[in-house]
Amino acid sequence: DADAKSLTEIEKTSVATNSSQPEMRERRTRAASGADSSITFENRSKGDIEIFWISDDGTKQSYGKIEAGQSRDQHTFGGHRWQIVNVKGESLGEVTAGDSHLNYVV
Repeated sequence: DADAKSLTEIEKTSVATNSSQPEMRERRTRAASGADSSITFENRSKGDIEIFWISDDGTKQSYGKIEAGQSRDQHTFGGHRWQIVNVKGESLGEVTAGDSHLNYVV
């Protein structure tokens, strides 16, 4: 339906251009989030790793370090992106959460 498509495009434009307004940020965050989910990060490497949640705008937020040989269950939402880095800050990979539990081994 052409009218529905136009409304959706207008809403997306409104969210993108008004993202400094709290209600618009809230709508964008909710729209990007899927179901409650979790990822188990398992560090089988010889060094510590750090996990980062990556926001829709590419900003990274640390969720802490995982020592070699350890694992962590991390709550998330389907569609959320995560990056794993070593102690030098080098990327070891990225993963996007699904709508059900996921295991990620480094």
